[in-house]
Amino acid sequence: MKAYSQEEVLRRYSSGPILLLLRRVFAVIVTFASTITIARLLTPRDYGLAAMSIVIMSFMQIFRDFGMSNALMRKGAIDTREVSFMFWFNVAATIVIAAVIAIASPAFALFYREPAVVDIILVSLIGFIIEGVCLQHAAILKRDLRFGVIATAETAGIAIGFVTGLTLAYYLRNVWAIVIMGLVQSAVTSLIMVLKADWHPGRYKKPDSLKELIVFGANASAFSILNFFSRNASTFAIGHFMAPASLGLFNRAFALYQMPLNNLIQPLAQAALPVMARLRSSPDIYQTTYCKLVRTICCAVGPAGAILIFASNPLIIALLGQKWAEAGPVLAALSASLIIYGLVWPIGDLLITQNRSHELRTAGIYDFVLRVGGATIGAYFGLFWAAAGVTIGLLATVPIRVWQSGRTGPVSAGDQYRAFASSVPLSASGLGGSYLGLMAGNALGYAAGGQALSSLICGMVLTIAGGCLFSSSRAAMIETISTFGGGRFLSLANRITAKEMKA
Repeated sequence: MKAYSQEEVLRRYSSGPILLLLRRVFAVIVTFASTITIARLLTPRDYGLAAMSIVIMSFMQIFRDFGMSNALMRKGAIDTREVSFMFWFNVAATIVIAAVIAIASPAFALFYREPAVVDIILVSLIGFIIEGVCLQHAAILKRDLRFGVIATAETAGIAIGFVTGLTLAYYLRNVWAIVIMGLVQSAVTSLIMVLKADWHPGRYKKPDSLKELIVFGANASAFSILNFFSRNASTFAIGHFMAPASLGLFNRAFALYQMPLNNLIQPLAQAALPVMARLRSSPDIYQTTYCKLVRTICCAVGPAGAILIFASNPLIIALLGQKWAEAGPVLAALSASLIIYGLVWPIGDLLITQNRSHELRTAGIYDFVLRVGGATIGAYFGLFWAAAGVTIGLLATVPIRVWQSGRTGPVSAGDQYRAFASSVPLSASGLGGSYLGLMAGNALGYAAGGQALSSLICGMVLTIAGGCLFSSSRAAMIETISTFGGGRFLSLANRITAKEMKA
């Protein structure tokens, strides 16, 4: 694996988010295009059936490497034998897990009370196997900070998958358009990563660090399993207690809710994890890098969540049509969690890169109890409350997880709260602006599209205006622009940030 100096690591980190963000910008465009076109050709039931299979595949992905890829990612230096061992481990685990899923598919269909789920699962397994075989090639690209290759592979997969899905949706008008779209996306992305990784596995041989990898992997897997159920609690609860159409409504709302997460947070986190692992030997730089990550995520997605609380209803109707109107309140309930998501999301990476796997598992338990409990209780009261239950559960985990992660190591709980505080004026202003814009749209008699546009524009304008009123928020906004600008505004941001902090 490639070794870099500290300066080179930071240089690559400064350009990494913009490369991944450009991919995400394209993903946003495609997602909107998919939402507007494919969702109009298919029904909520089709999306509900696809979601029943997707959630199973997502869960079983956790077991393909038993958390040991993260065990390797956290290390400053790794042996090529370790990577080859992980490749063969992933291949074997993927095949075994795929067989288990295939055998258990009738049981999953019985759980959902939908026989069609069996065939959907069996076809989806093709993409599951392809991704599993190529998992280590993707991990190597991330560890070597080759963000341009990652962005190219994922962008190509999204584009070709969308064209395939749209074509099939037009001709088939059923769930298979969604299923095959996902399969094609996985295959294209994985193939490009394999070709660009410039790595070939060696012979299977147990590495000397196997025991250490297994211990860390077990705790990381426990966290991943618990985190999976926490994130998908509403999907399981709605899928079990309600009809596929209800799950389809939730699925489209959840897809829009995830857009800020996948397209703003993920590029930052994807670039930050391997960088933080390489900075463990420099606590001060590590602390600065982590706090910048929290500030940037909070400033990027916090206001987005605040604005969507009021913009959700008209936005859903404008994008998807009146038949999806019930998804609007669901999106509003989910969006509230984005305001604090930037404070919680990076904690997993912090614990992984500090080799605190035991605490990682414990954090997963807290999250599981509160979020799954909230979703399950909420599902008894309806679709909206199932989504609201997850948000309430997540809010309840914040003080616990921040306290736990800040007990030891270079990043304290106070550091995390201070990094988050700079986004509060932005989110509060965005919330107020979104409400005023919605009221103005209603007063002027705008249709759903006009109301959504008015709410979004007013929310964004007041977000910027409110952020400019406070020195820490101004500095954080400039820092965020610098991050997503790929270093173009880095010098200016550093000068202004330093000046504001001194003041």
